[in-house]
This record gives sequence, structure tokens and C-alpha cells, in this order.
Amino acid sequence: MRRTRIAIIGAVLSGLYAAYLLEQANITDYLVLEARNRLGGQICTQHGFDLGAT
Repeated sequence: MRRTRIAIIGAVLSGLYAAYLLEQANITDYLVLEARNRLGGQICTQHGFDLGAT
């Protein structure tokens, strides 16, 4: 079992930015959890159209 000190729930923009800030601070003991098989949450592009967070 993997043990981490920080868990980021959701790989949406805020979660990804939190991971980025942790990396910038040289903190690597974190885990990003996402329920879907892709990043970005509800922000997505379909058929060439950016749907935003709809």
C-alpha cells in the first residue's frame, strides 16, 4: 500500500494547479485522485468544440 502525506481529490484545474504548486515547492509526497479516465473534470472538447465547464 502506498502512503502519502497529501491527497488531492479531483484532477480538475484546481487540483492540477495544487499539484503544480507542490512541485514548485519541491514537495513530491502527494497523490492526485480522479474518478474519470481523463483529466480536467467537466472541462472537455468534443468534435473540435471547447465545451468549457458545462
